[in-house]
Amino acid sequence: MKKISTLILMTLAVIISSCSDLLDINTNTNRPTSVNPELILPQALAATSLVLNAYNTYGMQIGGYGSNAGGFGGFNENVSYAYTPNNYANLWPVSYDNIEDYEYLIEKAAGDDVNIYFGAVAKIMKAYGFQLLVDAYNDVPYSEALKGADQLNPTYDKADAIYLSLAGLLDEAISDINKGNGLAVKNKIDNYDIVFKGNMASWL
Repeated sequence: MKKISTLILMTLAVIISSCSDLLDINTNTNRPTSVNPELILPQALAATSLVLNAYNTYGMQIGGYGSNAGGFGGFNENVSYAYTPNNYANLWPVSYDNIEDYEYLIEKAAGDDVNIYFGAVAKIMKAYGFQLLVDAYNDVPYSEALKGADQLNPTYDKADAIYLSLAGLLDEAISDINKGNGLAVKNKIDNYDIVFKGNMASWL
């Protein structure tokens, strides 16, 4: 009986350890945890154009510099002012989602002179994204934002403090571009910059 119990225990131990090893190889290759800057920048810039279009529509309708063409085109709540929580609700999430890509690029390029231009462009676009948010909402999460699961309830920063910080971020981007211009080796962004084709003078 003792031998049978020992045999059962040994069998269970082998099965458990085998299951553990089997689960270790189940990595989803379609969800990488690290991505090269070249793959992030073009789609982030393209996404910014969609974000900007949403803000333009919001500003045009709410600000009143666009109007209903004689009853045609139907602007619905923008005519009656009967707004619901769903009106322009996408501005907030799409903005933060887009800025998150730029934050990833900034972190990826930190201390990496080879990718200094990617980091500089990302800083400019991060500043632009937060400027849109502050212009629309005033106080927004900033200093504790973009930390993922590490900070699920970020505090709201004051708008004027955010603007000052964004000016500092742009100064960093200018410094990075100037430094990059003097480097012998750097990762050119010509083929990945869908805005200025890698012309850093234009980014400046």
